[in-house]
Amino acid sequence: MSETQPDRVLGFRLRGEWAHFRDMDVLKSKPTYPFPPRTTVSGICAAILGYDRDTYYDVFSNENAHIAVVNTNPDAHTVLVPEQVLSTNPASLVKQSATTDDGDTVKFKTPDPSNNRQRPAYQFIADPEYEVYIS
Repeated sequence: MSETQPDRVLGFRLRGEWAHFRDMDVLKSKPTYPFPPRTTVSGICAAILGYDRDTYYDVFSNENAHIAVVNTNPDAHTVLVPEQVLSTNPASLVKQSATTDDGDTVKFKTPDPSNNRQRPAYQFIADPEYEVYIS
């Protein structure tokens, strides 16, 4: 691959009814990036190509792959949706058990429904559509 022009480019369209590309730097509210980050695009491409989780980072590194994302739906917009969630902090989980149809007992932990629920606002993108190019 030359510095100025790649030998080959793969392009595909990525679209859906809703999208959320979480900004990991924000903890309380859940804003979204307006387009899929490089790591998301790399993960999608790796999944399509059949790579196992965490085995493709070198293949799609900055040195080995160039990625471009183009928003092809200028009418896509963001929507704030408040979600009611329970804490998954390990200290707040409750031990439970259930019996399967085979008579086996399965033990697990779930969020305590008596705890106060959190209501973060998630930001979603409605009708997102992108063209993704990778070389």
